[in-house]
Amino acid sequence: MNRTEVTLQKMFSIIIEELRENSRWGTAHIYQATSNAFSAFVNNQELPLRKLNSAILKRFENHLRQRNCSWNTVSTYIKTIRSVYHRAVDMKCARYIPRLFEHVYTGTRADRKKSLETSDISYLVRQT
Repeated sequence: MNRTEVTLQKMFSIIIEELRENSRWGTAHIYQATSNAFSAFVNNQELPLRKLNSAILKRFENHLRQRNCSWNTVSTYIKTIRSVYHRAVDMKCARYIPRLFEHVYTGTRADRKKSLETSDISYLVRQT
């Protein structure tokens, strides 16, 4: 493949098809959701990998936050794009750009508590 012809969306399609062929349904679902979100962000226009840059990634991050996506969703989508990009670099479909993902969020956050307080557990025990 010629690197100027390969788009991010084409790479997503290749990887999603491969994941489905290997019955990796959950991972394929995440890749598909990321592809859908990014396609909506670029108004369904194809983005050549050579045009992927940190400014586009930052605008995508902001777009997701404006749509009330959680930070963990933003992180998942950005990490998925990073994975697709690295795969394209490995396939020599894109050139490596150092620190391309440095200024976008790829961490995890505990937005809310997932465990019960001790007092709540005690209350539940007393009720049984």
